[in-house]
Amino acid sequence: MAPGPVGYTCPDINEAISLTEDVISAADKLSPLVGRRGLLEELRNANEKLRSWGEQLTIDLEVANNRINELQDEIHELRNT
Repeated sequence: MAPGPVGYTCPDINEAISLTEDVISAADKLSPLVGRRGLLEELRNANEKLRSWGEQLTIDLEVANNRINELQDEIHELRNT
């Protein structure tokens, strides 16, 4: 009997099924990580707000320190007059 046009394909089908299952399993493991991008963007925004807040506090502190120095100079002048 002559061989058919297609060989025995069950092993190839089994391998394709196994690879497909592996891909699905890997995708399931990665899917929680995909949602983390939004979380990281939220963290980036929170970090920017915190940085801006800290920078403003630094400016406010410098202004307050300058005013304290001015007032101390005035007190010193008033005591010496």
